Amino acid sequence: MVEPSSSRKDSVRERDMEEPVTTRLKRDPNHYLKQMVSKRLRDCGFYDEVLIMARDAVEELGMKPSSYREMCKALIPKARLLVPPGVRKELEANVRAALKAKR
Repeated sequence: MVEPSSSRKDSVRERDMEEPVTTRLKRDPNHYLKQMVSKRLRDCGFYDEVLIMARDAVEELGMKPSSYREMCKALIPKARLLVPPGVRKELEANVRAALKAKR
């Protein structure tokens, strides 16, 4: 199978992002929501902040990779507070719209 060129992939992504939210939600709500949440959190710098927090926790606490659950238990409450309120409200509204579209 021949892979489409990268410029074609980019144009498809741009077209998908220009498509109305309700249309994308009806077509594949789970995939769209995951993409949207990931993009918004990257745009606001959330991923970078959590990565720095994780590195600091490893250095300070001397956690080993085998203590993944302990690290998650320590980081998740702090990470939730890092999501900017505007982004949180926007994401909540989009999730609610997705749930309404599913009904």
